[in-house]
Amino acid sequence: MKRLLNRILQSLTIKLTLGIVLCVTMVIVGVLGVLYLQTRRLVRNEAISHAERVLDNAALRARNYMDEVEMRAADLSLEMLSKAVTAEKSYPHSYTVILDHKGRYLVHPDSAKLLHTTIFDGADSQKHPDLITLGQNMVSGKSGWQRMVIDGTPSIVFYRPLPHTDWSIALVCPKEDIFGRYIQLNTFLILAVLAGLCLMTWFCRNAIGRIIRPLRELARQTRHITDGNYEDEMPRSDRNDVIGRMQNSFVDMQKAIREHVETLQRTHQETTECNEMLKEANQMAVQAESKKTAFIQDVLHQVRTPLNIIQGFVQVMRDDYSAIPEGETNRILDTMQHQAITVTRMSQMLVSASGLNEYNRVERNDSIRCNKAARTAAVSYNQRPPVSVELHVETAVPDSLRIHTNRDYLDKVLNELLYNAKKFTTDGRVLLRVEASDEVVRFIVEDTGPGIAEAERENIFRRFYKVDGFTEGLGLGLPVCKQLALALGGNLTYDESYAHGSRFILELPKA
Repeated sequence: MKRLLNRILQSLTIKLTLGIVLCVTMVIVGVLGVLYLQTRRLVRNEAISHAERVLDNAALRARNYMDEVEMRAADLSLEMLSKAVTAEKSYPHSYTVILDHKGRYLVHPDSAKLLHTTIFDGADSQKHPDLITLGQNMVSGKSGWQRMVIDGTPSIVFYRPLPHTDWSIALVCPKEDIFGRYIQLNTFLILAVLAGLCLMTWFCRNAIGRIIRPLRELARQTRHITDGNYEDEMPRSDRNDVIGRMQNSFVDMQKAIREHVETLQRTHQETTECNEMLKEANQMAVQAESKKTAFIQDVLHQVRTPLNIIQGFVQVMRDDYSAIPEGETNRILDTMQHQAITVTRMSQMLVSASGLNEYNRVERNDSIRCNKAARTAAVSYNQRPPVSVELHVETAVPDSLRIHTNRDYLDKVLNELLYNAKKFTTDGRVLLRVEASDEVVRFIVEDTGPGIAEAERENIFRRFYKVDGFTEGLGLGLPVCKQLALALGGNLTYDESYAHGSRFILELPKA
């Protein structure tokens, strides 16, 4: 009975609190709304009355000036009339306009419109209906005020006929001038209402939050368990009601589930790790097998082609050597030599690639003249047929400059770089240049061939990579040259700033 009474009291307390808060909020909002509407109406009427008094004063000054002109029998001056009308300026940006019975401007801030321009000139009935309506009302001698936009500024125009004339006078006031206080009051009241609503919202939120906090905590803990966070135990509750018992039941359930989940997680993790290891091993095996097959096929193709050429020419020369012209014989021999060099080069690349890695270092016991090494490479270039593009050798170092390096490795790198330059250059030139700085010597090989596409440059030093799968070679030339250069303590790089072909830079230390 006591628990039932407590539940009834708690329910009534919540409902009563919410009802009181709602009623107070509605009363405050209603009172603020009534005050706002009344104050708005008073301020608006006072602003309109003030503007009309300003217009009455302007009309009175204009009438006095015209009476003075009649008494003196003098000519009416529009300039003096304008000064008399605008002698008092109650608003910062307002101005006065006077129209005659035809709608012509007699007083206007723009003196170019006086007597020559009417209010209807340039007015489009579709775009400026409010301006045409104003002009018609003023010409017909009506009084009143009208909202309109003048030169992009929202304004209010107060107009009335000028006594004892067929003219009409108007006061043009921007809304910000005439309703400045009115707008400020609107802003203040809106801010006050918003502040009141925010305070009431904050109060209601805190009051209700205190009431339902136990339920929110239980819901949060329940979501926590639902998300799979069984390791964080929920605190036990000291409450004896339904919510407390529910929370304690969740605690007991969580302990039992956590033990089972931990066992399943360990088993799942071990299984997943094993599967990943097997998957990686299988992928590596498949890739290795695929690469091995592709490489063997490529090697067989690259070797079989020059051997077939050599075998064919040997057969031709053996069968009918005496009938072959001497020039044709030399051409055949050059071709056979070129194909033999190709096979030899591929064999050397395979041997070099099999014994090189990025950690290799070699003894640099050979003292070599840099210019002599370049000239030796040029001789090999010219002896290797065909020689379709001439090789130029330039040097910026003295013949006495020596470096300590490995002669065999250096010759292999220079010969391979010049071989590639010759292979891909059909027009222009191939250049071998020797330069030096304080610490390194540079052997620069550049050609006027097609160059290397930007998308392919990051792969050119990767083993077995070929830009074009149909070109001669195994994709080992540049990677082997890179490894040889590193073994010599230097480096081989591709100059991406060179735009007329390809340029490779071999840097070797002086010491």
